[in-house]
Amino acid sequence: MEHEVKEAKRIEGMLRDNLVLTGRISQSDFEQRFEESNQLVAQLLDIAVASWNTHHKALQKFQSMTTHPNTKEGQEDNLGEAVSSPHLHSSVAQEPPPIDTADVTRALEILREFDHDGFLDRAKGTREGENSLSKLFSG
Repeated sequence: MEHEVKEAKRIEGMLRDNLVLTGRISQSDFEQRFEESNQLVAQLLDIAVASWNTHHKALQKFQSMTTHPNTKEGQEDNLGEAVSSPHLHSSVAQEPPPIDTADVTRALEILREFDHDGFLDRAKGTREGENSLSKLFSG
């Protein structure tokens, strides 16, 4: 009987060691996957911010192509109406506000505020914008 108790304790010890080892491996795998996910989110956010900045630069270019020194007041107001988002409208006159990618939630909020329809309307309002869009969507 004593031999069976010793054997049971030995087996129990081996099982506990295996359980601890398995727990450490699982924790390590989880931490590694979590870190990889965070890196992927950061990369995607960087790409989105770069795209956002490019769209703002394009809007500035569209503004310069559609605003002429001889434009009448009423016509200039109509151009401004093509951009309904406050971020789009203000970005035409100045650089877009910087996006802090460390604050992922706020960065996504700012990116979601971008008025893509207004951007397309503005792009369609210029000859160069139309040519760029037709190349973009035909290929």
